[in-house]
Amino acid sequence: AAVEGKGQKFDSEAIRYADRATENLVYRLTNPENTSLFPAPSNPNVFRKRDEFLFSSDRSGSLQVHLLHWKKGDTRQMTDADKLDPDSVTLAERNGAFYYWDDHKLVRAAVNNLRGRTIYELPDGVSDRVGFSVTREESAALWVQRTGGSNQLILLDLAGGATRTLLETSEPIEDPQWRPGRRDILCRIGSRIAL
Repeated sequence: AAVEGKGQKFDSEAIRYADRATENLVYRLTNPENTSLFPAPSNPNVFRKRDEFLFSSDRSGSLQVHLLHWKKGDTRQMTDADKLDPDSVTLAERNGAFYYWDDHKLVRAAVNNLRGRTIYELPDGVSDRVGFSVTREESAALWVQRTGGSNQLILLDLAGGATRTLLETSEPIEDPQWRPGRRDILCRIGSRIAL
């Protein structure tokens, strides 16, 4: 019997065609009849040593994380999320895992066996969560949560599970991300960029 849901495999939808304006060859990997989304630009999703990448698609009927092999073009559904945030999908390649937000739950899942576990749930009273970033060594995660008129930059220790508020302001905080190769954090506060 064919697998449905998480683990389901889909045949390639890839086609090759010449761009009308430039005549360059283009390889369309997904069907435009389905929504296909990359995560936020700051979140890694492409494997360095494999010909695969993570993206979100509603090909299976609801928005889920998929793994696409770009040489073969076939995909595999990686999640059974109730309310996936496609921007939050983040590959942690060193440990063979990926992260994503499913509504108010942060989930870590293994790429090979698809086992996932909720590692954090937003507390009651949080009206919204935006942005997401994980350190390269997978030791900590960042996001912004909104409670009433307050915006809080949150740090989660992935080993111990403790959270801490790094910054709280009434101005919008957006796009939190780790500065490459360092433990510094970049984000936008209102119209300013902060470190």
